[in-house]
Amino acid sequence: MGTVVREDPHAFEELIHRQTTSGMLLLGTAILALIMANSALAGFYEHLLHVPVGIQIGSWSLEKTLHHWINDVSWRCSSLWSGSS
Repeated sequence: MGTVVREDPHAFEELIHRQTTSGMLLLGTAILALIMANSALAGFYEHLLHVPVGIQIGSWSLEKTLHHWINDVSWRCSSLWSGSS
């Protein structure tokens, strides 16, 4: 008979709410971006930043580059986390 492994439903929630998790994620993505921008992948990285990404609901649509979305979401999140508007 096999062992049944039950995942703690709160483990992921605890990980999300830790202050260090967001900092580690930000640091990791910044390091990855630096490596990509300064390696043989620089052309791909530059192209990736200019890929159009959009949202469309019915006839309404909003399309910006990935670079724009990253900057906008980063700014919004930092404003929310710092408590300013």
